[in-house]
Amino acid sequence: MKGIWNQPALKVYRSIGAVPMDEWTVQRLDEAALKRFASEQ
Repeated sequence: MKGIWNQPALKVYRSIGAVPMDEWTVQRLDEAALKRFASEQ
């Protein structure tokens, strides 16, 4: 299960009816990618 480090929060969300959105994928830009993006603007 994703988010093992955040089990208490997941338990709260699920207790109020939240459902995981497995089709979502987290994306991250590191510093170099952000600088490249900024220089292209």
